[in-house]
Formats: sequence, C-alpha cells, structure tokens
Amino acid sequence: MRASCHVALCLVLIGLSAPVAPARDFFLVIGGGPRASNNQVSLEKNVRYVQRLLAERHVPLDRQVYLFADGDDPGRDLHEKMLPEETPELNRWLAVLSGNTRNLEFRYRSHELDVDGAATKANVLARLRTMREELGPGDRLFLYVTAHGGRGKPTANARLYLWGGETLSVRELAAELDRFHPETKVVLVMVQCYSGGFANLAFHGGDPNGAPATHRRCGFYATVETRGAAGCTPEIEEANYREYSSYFWAALTGKTRTGQPIESADYDGDGQVCLAEAHAYVLTHADTIDIPVKTSEALLRRYSRVGNGEAELKDLELPLEELLALADPIDRYVLRRLAEEFHLDPATPVQAARELAADLEKDRKEKLQQAGRIESRLRMARRRVWLRLVRRWPELSNPWRADVPALLSEQGPEILRFLRSLPQFSTVRTDQAKAEQLRTEARELECQWAKVQRFIRVAEDVVLAANLPKLAQPEAVAAYQRLCALEKQPFLPALTPAGR
Repeated sequence: MRASCHVALCLVLIGLSAPVAPARDFFLVIGGGPRASNNQVSLEKNVRYVQRLLAERHVPLDRQVYLFADGDDPGRDLHEKMLPEETPELNRWLAVLSGNTRNLEFRYRSHELDVDGAATKANVLARLRTMREELGPGDRLFLYVTAHGGRGKPTANARLYLWGGETLSVRELAAELDRFHPETKVVLVMVQCYSGGFANLAFHGGDPNGAPATHRRCGFYATVETRGAAGCTPEIEEANYREYSSYFWAALTGKTRTGQPIESADYDGDGQVCLAEAHAYVLTHADTIDIPVKTSEALLRRYSRVGNGEAELKDLELPLEELLALADPIDRYVLRRLAEEFHLDPATPVQAARELAADLEKDRKEKLQQAGRIESRLRMARRRVWLRLVRRWPELSNPWRADVPALLSEQGPEILRFLRSLPQFSTVRTDQAKAEQLRTEARELECQWAKVQRFIRVAEDVVLAANLPKLAQPEAVAAYQRLCALEKQPFLPALTPAGR
C-alpha cells in the first residue's frame, strides 16, 4: 500500500513538473472568386498582404495553409483593371455607344501566389479535417476568408462561394467546426458579401434556433447577413483599397497595408490591441458601405431585447452619457467617436442617428433618381449617335467581323473626329459625366448611412448586453461572456527578431 502510494505520488510530481506544450497558432486562408470573371486582383493582394504580415510575425510556414482560386493550375483565373492608356479612347466610346462595356478594361492572367491548392469545397473540407486532427486544446485556428458570398436560404444560412461555383454554407461549416476539440480556439475573419450570416456559428450546428455552441470560436465579419460588402475590385493600386480586412489587419499591426503608421487601437489601455479593438477600428475608420458584426452579437439578438417601457430593462432612448456608462471601454470608444463625427444630440443620440440615417437615405435615393433620369435620356442620345456612326461605317455594327480591327487601325482617327463633330456626342459626354458623378455621390451617402447604422447597432449591443442577465438563463449569459472573452484575444506576439 505504502509503496503504491509512493509511486503514485512520484507520477503526480513528474506530471506537475513536466513542461506544458505552448499553444500554437495555425492559419487557413481561403481566397478568390468562383470563376475568373469574379476573381478580382484585390483578392490576390489580400492574400499576399496576410502572407507578408505572418512572415513579419515569424509564423512557421508549416502552420499556414493557403487555398486560392484554381490553385496551381496555369490557366488564367484572375482579372485586373488595365491602365487608362491601355484602352484607346475610340474603343471606350464605341463600347459605350454600342452598350457593351462589360469587361472592357479588364485583362486576365493566372494568379501569382504561392498556395497549397485550389479554393474548392473538397479542399476546404479536407484541410479543416486535417487541422482538426492536428490542433489540440489551447491551439488556435485563424480562418481568414477573402472571397465572395451569397445570401442564405434562410437568410441566416449564408453561403461562401468557392472555385468552380460550389458553395459552403454556415451550417456546413458549423458541422465541420463542431467536430473540433471544444478547447481548440477558432477565430474567423470573413469579408465576403453577406458574411454576417456566419455569426450564427455562435450556435451549435450554425442554427440560430439551436443551443449556444460549447466550442471556443468567435468571428469578425465585414457586414450583416442581408447586405453586400465593400472591397472586391480589379483596381491594382492597394493604397485605394477600402475593405474590412485592410482596416482590421492595420489596427492589429499598427500600420496600413502600404506601411503607413496609424493611431493606436488600444482603446482599453492595456498595452496591446486585441481582436475586438481591431473590429472597433474598422467601425470608426472605414468609410465603406459595410455594417460589420461580430459573433457575440448573434447571441445578444437571440437571448436579449431592448426595453419597451419596462422599469427593469434598459431601452435605446438613453442619453449618450448613460450609454457610455453601460459600455465597456471598446464600445465606449466607438459610441463616442461616431457620436462626435455625426454631431449627434447627446440627449437623444439613437433617435438623432435614426433621423440622420433617414435623411441620408432620402438624399441617396434622390441622387439615384436624378442619375436614372439622365441615363434614360442618355440611352436615347447614345442610340442616335450609334446609328449615325454605323451608317457611315456599317462594319462597326458587328465587332466580330474580321475586318473591324484593320478598320479601327487605319481609320480610327477619322472615326473619332466624326464622333466629336456630332452635337449629340457632346450631349452624351456631358450626361455620362453627370450620371457618373451622381452615382458616386449616392455611393458616398450610402457609406455615411452605413456608418450611422454602426452607431445604432453598437448602441443596441450595449443595451442588449445590459438586459441579458435579466432575460436569459445563466447558460446563455455564460456563453455570451465566453464569446466576449474570445473576441478580446490578442492576435499574435509583438514583432520580434527571432521565431516564436
């Protein structure tokens, strides 16, 4: 008896003194569109940006997996915008006048990334299953998606488009992630359209009517489940990119994707920028059409509600100071900054935000109506000019004719002079510019509207969180608190000269 106890004690002591394996971070990056015509160069550059970021943080290459478009197939799977001088003026106007401007200024090429395979559904599921076997308790999997998405059926079951036109739904992804060890942390950063539907990974099986997931996973999504997202563009100049992950990674690294330093996103003053603070940076700094969300919001909207005159519940008709008092430091920063930016009445900030949003939406619709009227007139003017043109050069009525390239080469200057001599052509040029300007102004108004919606949504989050303990079972409150803690994780260790 004494001998066996002695052996048991030794084994316990050995176990206590044995070093604990450090937690590891793994990255699965999925990028690209379902086909070449939907695979913009910005998606390629987003992947390259993350590759550079992880290299700076000395993340081992064997912990990074990249699936992009058609993988290592040499076929042309990506398109980018050509420089203005690469499309002759005459070609542009012929396309406009004939009503066939689709893909006019794009060129196609094979992507130039070093990747592990194509972004097919089979590859994504296979990699998730491999990682499930490799990752253990405490390890983290970052799943970054820079791609395209679709509206779910139902809406909550949003879809991710993968190469070849296949889709991966919220519930299909949940089925894979539910098989991971419950103590493996999974962090999702998804910037595709309708990505907010993936916030329902907060629930077992991805079903918002189900129980809260017991797995340790959280996510940050470019926009709500009912809206498209900003960002996918054939533009090649990265300094002009305006999309969720550009701001998110910038906040975590302290510099933009082009290397310019930014103000610190350490809003709680603890000396480091966590994931939730990076999300808050996007909310306050990104002038885009996005209304970003995070996973914890799905739980709040399932288990809590705003008060409706009930004494024990908070409602949204609170002064700004009371909202700030209820908020944590991160949400407090967002509310204060957006309230200042839009000069919201501090006595009734949510009401003021709603009124401002309504005014912005009214102005946006008026701009679009004006553009529509001009474009209706423009279509008739373009038609008249086109008929004059093909009467003079009938070959142009079919751009596939074998003699059209030679015609444009030999008589291009004469054709352009003829166009410029037509009074209706001057009208076309003027009206085209007016319509484009109005649509640009409408887009800017939509960006402002979206930013006001962010204030309203965060105010709702603060009130819902305050009411949650009064409305939900302890299990739901605990699940929400777990999610909040996960969202406040740091990203990676600070930049160091040696590996981790």
